Amino acid sequence: MTRSKLIYNVVAVLLSTVLVGSVSAEVSIGSEDALQPALSEKELAAILSDPVINEFSQYSGNAFDDDTVRFWASKAKKAHQSLNTDTLDASKYYDVVLQVGHYPRKKGVTGGEGELVIEQEIAALVATLVREKLVSKLNVVVIPADGYKQNIKTKIFLALHTDSAPLSKSCQLGPSIGYNDNTDALGMRFLAFALARTFNYDLSKFMSDNYTKGLRSYYAFKHFNTTMFEGVLEMEELTCPEKERNLLVGADDLATNLALALELATKEPEV
Repeated sequence: MTRSKLIYNVVAVLLSTVLVGSVSAEVSIGSEDALQPALSEKELAAILSDPVINEFSQYSGNAFDDDTVRFWASKAKKAHQSLNTDTLDASKYYDVVLQVGHYPRKKGVTGGEGELVIEQEIAALVATLVREKLVSKLNVVVIPADGYKQNIKTKIFLALHTDSAPLSKSCQLGPSIGYNDNTDALGMRFLAFALARTFNYDLSKFMSDNYTKGLRSYYAFKHFNTTMFEGVLEMEELTCPEKERNLLVGADDLATNLALALELATKEPEV
C-alpha cells in the first residue's frame, strides 16, 4: 500500500468514533474494531506527523472583511451562471463524479438559501474549483442534479450540498456526511477530515453520519457503479450567516483540500 493510501485509511479511521456518534439504529455502521489499522502507537504517530497531513490548507476565519465576503459571493453566483456540466460516457471509467446539489432546478426541490447565496451557487463554485485543481491529475466530471446518463462506472461519486434550518433554529447544525453503506464510510470520513482541516473545525461539531434518512438513501447513489465510495457532503449550514460567510471565503481552500483528499483516495496501491 502506498504511504498516502495508508494515511488516507488511518485518518479516516481516527474520525470514526467521532463521526459515527449517535447514528440512528437504522444505519448499520458495523464493527469499529474491523476498521482499526494494524499499527503500533509509534507507527501511528509517525503517519500523523507525516508532511502530507500538513499539505491540507487552513485559513483564518477572522482574516476577511465584508468586501471579501461579497467578492466570493459574486464568484459563487458567476460559477452558477456559467457552470459547464459534463456529458457522461458509459464507455468510460471516471475517477471522480461531482454532482452540484439541486443544480439547475428552478422549481421543486431547489435547495437552501442563505443571506448572500443559494445552495446551488456555493456548490457550483466548490465543484468548479475542485475540477480545475484536479483536471491534470484525475478524470473528473461535474454533473447536474438531473438529466445525466446513469449506470456510469466511477471510482468516487460525491454530491456537494449545504444544510438548512428554520430561522428559529438556525446556527445549530454542523457539517455532515451521508453514504449508502459501510464500504463508503472511510472515504467519506476522509473528506470530512478535509473539510474540518479547512475551517479548523472541532470534529465533535459535525452531525452524526447519515443523520437524516435523505443522506443515507440519497437518490443518485443507485445511478452509479462506484468502485471506491459514494456519498454526500453537507459542507455547512447555509442558513447561519456566520457559517455562510466562512464557507464563501474558505471555498478555494476547501476545494484545495477536497482535491487533495480525492487524489490521495484514488491512488492505487504499489505492486
